Amino acid sequence: MKNNTNKETWINEALNSTSGMHRATPHADLYDRVMAGVSGPEKTVASLPAKHWIAAAVLLLIFNITAIIYAIEQNKAEPGTAISGTLFTEIQSTTTYNY
Repeated sequence: MKNNTNKETWINEALNSTSGMHRATPHADLYDRVMAGVSGPEKTVASLPAKHWIAAAVLLLIFNITAIIYAIEQNKAEPGTAISGTLFTEIQSTTTYNY
């Protein structure tokens, strides 16, 4: 019985917790400010200048050319010894699949 009384008291306190509160009201000039913003002149969206796109394309081109040159230089710098070439050939020619 005591548990039900506590529960009823809690429910009544929760239901009456909003008593004495006032309804929220907006500022008197809010509607006028919103309408002024809506009917105001349209704002233009600033796009990126062509200089930025050109600079990005040039950088991308430089990175690609540098990568190609680096890959060519690495292929030239590989050792061409007979042992490594023979071992590489043997590894590639041996089939390791067991079907």
